[in-house]
Amino acid sequence: MAVAQNQKANYSIFLPLICAMGLMIGLVLTLAGSQELVRATSSTSWPTTEGLIEETKIYHGSKGSTSPSVHYRFMVNGKPYKGNCIGYAGPNGDPTCQSAQSAIEKYSIGTPVTVHFCPDDPSVNVLVPGASKYTWGTLKVGLVLCTMGLAAFARLLQLSKKTAQP
Repeated sequence: MAVAQNQKANYSIFLPLICAMGLMIGLVLTLAGSQELVRATSSTSWPTTEGLIEETKIYHGSKGSTSPSVHYRFMVNGKPYKGNCIGYAGPNGDPTCQSAQSAIEKYSIGTPVTVHFCPDDPSVNVLVPGASKYTWGTLKVGLVLCTMGLAAFARLLQLSKKTAQP
């Protein structure tokens, strides 16, 4: 009997903590995803300036995955800026690039590029503006975790009311 009581106490402590952690992670991802989505959609109306590609690399990840890294420089009102965001559209940043290698070829060193920059903060900039289905990913995961966390909390409350009743 004491073992069953001890297990019940463990569940009553750990399950709410797990639910709270899931909910908190979900909220952070939802906020980050929302910010990225707003930035991506607003980038289509940002002013532009000419820039120049300075460095390109391909990063090799686990399981054979690759991702492009592009660094560029540009000027706004006589002030120099640097950027490294190809775009918000997919794993290679540019929906026209089907691979990291094609992105690197498109944005080779010395290539002039059009840079879209946030008028309030030119350090926030991108080469390919706009959102895509990939931009929604973080937001969707965050919303799913929030929903699961809230549902688990609701279930825990329901169970605690049942066990509290005589």
